[in-house]
Amino acid sequence: MLTFIMTTTYGQTGVFYYISDPTNLPNSKVIDIIETPEGNIVMLDRAADDKYLNPVIHLLTTDKIGTLQKNVSAPVENLYDLVKISPFNESSFLVFGNLTLNKQYEATQVTIDDKGTILSQSKESQVYSTLISDVKKVGAYYFVLYTKSGKNEKYNITLNKVEASTNQVVWLKKISSEQNEEADKIAVLPDGRIDILGKKYNDEMTEYVPIIYQIDENGNQVWKKGIDLPSNFSCQSFSVNDAKEIVYLCGYTKNPTGFSETRLVRLSSTGEELNYVILSDFSANGLIALKNKTYIAYGSRFYVDQKQVVTKAKYVIFDPMLRELTSKTLDDTDKPDKDLIQQLKTSSDLNTATQLMDGRIALAGKIFMPVAPNNPKKQNVPLLILIDSDGTYQK
Repeated sequence: MLTFIMTTTYGQTGVFYYISDPTNLPNSKVIDIIETPEGNIVMLDRAADDKYLNPVIHLLTTDKIGTLQKNVSAPVENLYDLVKISPFNESSFLVFGNLTLNKQYEATQVTIDDKGTILSQSKESQVYSTLISDVKKVGAYYFVLYTKSGKNEKYNITLNKVEASTNQVVWLKKISSEQNEEADKIAVLPDGRIDILGKKYNDEMTEYVPIIYQIDENGNQVWKKGIDLPSNFSCQSFSVNDAKEIVYLCGYTKNPTGFSETRLVRLSSTGEELNYVILSDFSANGLIALKNKTYIAYGSRFYVDQKQVVTKAKYVIFDPMLRELTSKTLDDTDKPDKDLIQQLKTSSDLNTATQLMDGRIALAGKIFMPVAPNNPKKQNVPLLILIDSDGTYQK
């Protein structure tokens, strides 16, 4: 059992981190975050050993103000990575992830209760490698997005619509062409339209470009568009607003400096570029749309401080025209740095976010805790930031 220490809370916003025993699974990375119908916050954490191996499912449940309520973990044989978490019933969750076995990948779904007991596990055994890339639950259905390899050894994008209560397949569609294509994200609109974000590789698998598929409610392709971008982007995400416009995000490195930029691109409902902006000194990992028709992008900022390389969690809120409204980077006045009696700085990164029912935004990721007398072994610990919808929080 891991023992966590929590920062002091002031009101309903702030920065929270949860320190574990560094001798046991010292490397955490929060993959997904959700709010339960009861108003609790649940973080899906991929916790691993000091070599980032042997990962386990780690669930942290907090109340509305970040106070840790439950902390459980469960090993899963051959676990490779985690993708999504969804409430299954009042006391259990459905976790989507991937396994690695005999140099191949298999998709898996694990039902786990709030005590850390695995109730069931399904494995999607295939002749060829299959990876879950993203999952969206809309009404009574799950839309599960896969990257698969076929008999021609090329990667392709596949989408599965599944009835949530019975786990019965409604339809299964291969979306991509005979080129090497990898799935990243999916958006499902109220009218049934489905947008899929992916990458198209060259034959040598040395370069890739972003692509967006638009799919109808029956899984049939409507159109496919590419986006003109630098070839070295490191991650990408997107969101679709009420006007069916697509806001695309990618982070990329400015060679040879090593500093990162993030590009935001606004596309029409038919995939035509409308405008774009560049956010300097920001390596974004994703974005979500907010209830007030704005967006928040999250990730980190990289810099060098007294010869120490540091990344600090950062987020940017912008309007539908991509105009920046506010931004914030964690600094020395934020926890945990302001509480540490040491010159070494922590590094942090944000990997996922959700907007809560009361309008606040919950962002989660990890904080790297450097070696110090009161923390003799370096570790990555789960990070939670609760902010108001305007981007402010209490320190």
